[in-house]
This record gives sequence, C-alpha cells and structure tokens, in this order.
Amino acid sequence: MTGIISRGWTSILRNLFELIATGEFRSYWVQTGSFEAVSDCIGMDFDGMIEDVNRLIAGESIPVETHSYENRVEASAFKSKDDVFTYCIHLGYLSYDSGTGLARIPNYEIRLQWLTAVKSLDRFSETRKILRISRQLIENIIHGRDDMVAQSLEAAHREVTSSLSYNNEQSLQSAIMLSFIAARDSYTIIPEFPSGDGYADVVLAPYKPKRNEPAIVVELKADSAVETGLDQIRRRKYPSSLKHYENNLVLVGVSYDRKTKRHSAIVEKIVRGK
Repeated sequence: MTGIISRGWTSILRNLFELIATGEFRSYWVQTGSFEAVSDCIGMDFDGMIEDVNRLIAGESIPVETHSYENRVEASAFKSKDDVFTYCIHLGYLSYDSGTGLARIPNYEIRLQWLTAVKSLDRFSETRKILRISRQLIENIIHGRDDMVAQSLEAAHREVTSSLSYNNEQSLQSAIMLSFIAARDSYTIIPEFPSGDGYADVVLAPYKPKRNEPAIVVELKADSAVETGLDQIRRRKYPSSLKHYENNLVLVGVSYDRKTKRHSAIVEKIVRGK
C-alpha cells in the first residue's frame, strides 16, 4: 500500500504544477491512483461480481461487508468480492457509508475509470455492448422510436442480470440505469424521484436545459399493458415537479413480460397546455 500512496503523492504534485502552468481546470484526481489496481480487482472471478459492477456503473449502491478484509494487497489475500470492493474503497474508487453498509462510485470522473477498466476485460463483453447501445437510446427516445427503445432496454435487462434475478424488480431498474449510462454526459439521472403524488421510477434532468435537451420521465411495469406506465405518470402528476420543462418533457412507459421476457415501450412528448 505504501508504494501506491507514494506514487499517488508524486502524481498529485505533478498535476498541481500542470494546473498552475496551464490554468486548465479538469479532473486530475483520476491520474493519481493506480488504475491497474481497479482493473485487476474487478477482473477477479468472484460469484456475482459482474452484476454488482454493472450496478455500480449504472449509479446504484451495493452492500459491502468490510470487516473481513485483512488490509493486504496481494491477489491471494482476496477471498471474496467483499474483499475486492473493500480494497477499492481504500483506494478511493468507491465511497462507503458505514451507517448503511453501502458502497457506490462517488463521481463522474471515477465512473469513467471504471468504464475504462470494464472495456479492457473480456468478462464484461456484454456490458460493453450495452454501453454502445446506450449511446443511441436517448436519441431513440427523443425521436419517439418505441420499438428501438424497447429493444435497447430488453438487451440491457437480458445481458446484465442473471437468470435467477431476471424477474426481480431491482434487476430491471439496474438494467434501465445502465442503459442510460451514456446519458450521464448531459443528464442527472435520479431513481425514485419524488414527484406529484408518488415517486417516478427514473427521471433524467438535463444539466443545461438551454441546449434544448428534454427532461425524461420513465415508469417501469411488469406484466402490464405498455400504456399502464404512462397512465400512472399522468394520474400521479409526475410532470408537476418538472414544470420548468413543461414544453420539453418526454414520458416513457416501459413494460416487460416475466414469462416471455419481452419488453415494450411507448414514448410521448408533452406539449404546453396538454
């Protein structure tokens, strides 16, 4: 660990001098840690690790048991995925809430490092596929391409969850969040957004509304008609908390069938006065 810390301080000083010399403010922290450490850690073949990493990248928190970690960095010291994630917490690649026992990726810059690590690992080939699909998802939503939106979400749900957890509501939400990962360049993605008379499953709020990107409200339903999600958005008045986007708001209802594992989507743009 001492070697990692020493290299970290050397990188910090080098990046500080670069900032002073160029006057350019950008993310220097990601250059101070050991990227290889993250890549090696998430490449370990512990049970359920791929699904947990996918959830982290999608912006979710995962439970981590930190007490069993022996504070050693050699590969043979890691006995479980909890050891690996605890090591990532020590390095700063995950933040940890001791009150809840949950860990998450703390910010956008570090999430980019996780994405870079995933791109280098064969075990995450399906995740990389979803990331490519994600780049088209927002465009398909904005243009109201219902079938293509459904195909993207179905692919994400199928590829990033195990057969045992496929019909779990949390797995569907994880797949949805991962599908929107590319949107994080332009949007804040908020699960369980308090709005109207309830909570919208997912809301995407643009960083810079003046660039004319719409806000997006997504409602997820299982074994229901695809219109059910849109009906709930209207009935519970979810758009009421997004009034400043009232002329640039898109509603998305998503439904999937637990038996056939098929997905449907319907997209509707809200226009002022409707």
